[in-house]
Amino acid sequence: MDPEFVDRMRAALAQVTTVDVGPLTADRSIRELGLDSVTLAELLLTLEETEGITIEQTDIERMKTLGDLQGIILRLRAESAV
Repeated sequence: MDPEFVDRMRAALAQVTTVDVGPLTADRSIRELGLDSVTLAELLLTLEETEGITIEQTDIERMKTLGDLQGIILRLRAESAV
């Protein structure tokens, strides 16, 4: 995963939880982060704000790993730049 993405993800996680989520790798399941549904929603809202994007429900449903999340963010950022 892109080191800058990992840094932004760690910063976003730090805003919504005090739990140490351990290593952040592309194949790491989002469920493995140990976030409840409210905290996950807060994380996604934080990422939306910092990345300047809107994550749609269909994207959330497809998001299984941190690599998926990074891909979705990159795609949405590219679409918003057009």
